[in-house]
Amino acid sequence: MAADPKQRLRIRRFGLAMAYYAIWITLTLLAQSAGMLRLDAIGVATCIGGVVASNVAFFMVFRSGLNQRLRDPGVTLQQLIVGLVWALVLLHATVPAARGLMLTALIIPMLFGMFQLEKRGYLLLGSLALGGYTGIAAATAGMPGAPTLGVELMRVAVLASAILWTSLFSLHARRLRQCLQKQNRTLKTMLAEISELAERDELTKAYNRRYIMESLQEEKKRADRTRMPFSICIFDLDHFKEINDRYGHITGDRVLVDFVERLRSELRYFDALDRREDDLRFARYGGEEFILLLPHTNLSGARHCAERIRSITADARFASRCHITVSVGVAEFRIGESIESTLRRADGALYLSKQLGRNRVETSDEFSSAWRDPQSTPPLAIRQRPT
Repeated sequence: MAADPKQRLRIRRFGLAMAYYAIWITLTLLAQSAGMLRLDAIGVATCIGGVVASNVAFFMVFRSGLNQRLRDPGVTLQQLIVGLVWALVLLHATVPAARGLMLTALIIPMLFGMFQLEKRGYLLLGSLALGGYTGIAAATAGMPGAPTLGVELMRVAVLASAILWTSLFSLHARRLRQCLQKQNRTLKTMLAEISELAERDELTKAYNRRYIMESLQEEKKRADRTRMPFSICIFDLDHFKEINDRYGHITGDRVLVDFVERLRSELRYFDALDRREDDLRFARYGGEEFILLLPHTNLSGARHCAERIRSITADARFASRCHITVSVGVAEFRIGESIESTLRRADGALYLSKQLGRNRVETSDEFSSAWRDPQSTPPLAIRQRPT
């Protein structure tokens, strides 16, 4: 009926209002059976039919979604005015001697607006309730069994006091609710900032090492379960130490920041990968090394992505004056292996790209081919790879 959670909530609140009308109808029937109404059976049936019709109309407004075009999608004030009008109809139909028993019917509608109505709405409802009852009392003055003027004035005073107290209490409750909502928004903002600090690298704002390692473990569980591939790319900025030595560490930091921003921009428009940007988790692995996690991507797709980033990096200028290149190692996760093994293969591919002259992309398969000699020890070579 309503996919929007807020719309579902409005409809549930409308359902609560039905309880008020059930009370109204029950009181009407009881009063009619006790001879307290100045209506016959046809008059009572007409009033009940009017109540049902008015609520069917409100329900259709919610069902069709027309309420969402209004300033108040809850149609709160309109519903309360209708409810108050039917309460006044019940009071007018009650014999004067028993009217005091029905005064609560004027208070209940105002309680429904406790968390929604603003001050102007309460003033309108209060004026309608008080003015309506005063008019009924004046119209029935002098009828058989009608209370004396003093009794009616007392009823008006009591009703006015109840309306005033209800309005003040409701407005106070609404202010408390607004204050709580504001505090909740502030708390959510603070939690988001804390989460950002826990997940992001302070300098580049890329994800940090801890976050990407957790993401890799989660991706491994998914891949082991679904048999869907994923790949990782390790990027290393070539000769980065020379940039620090020549231009200073501030410029070096600016180069890192510019590199991350450019890579993010490239990933955002990388049409070859049919997925959301959030799925392409990019993190600073340490120093001038970065990791890109590519879910649902095989080795060929990951190499294509890495090659495009390498090419764009080589053609760009960073920190307004520096040209840099990047070496990349790519590996596809093998079902059942550990993340450490996948990282080791990607790191080996990165080592190979460094050995072959930098500014290139190599894959773990190419690295394995280059180290077919069983006497070779790639892990040791990896630890000693050039920067």
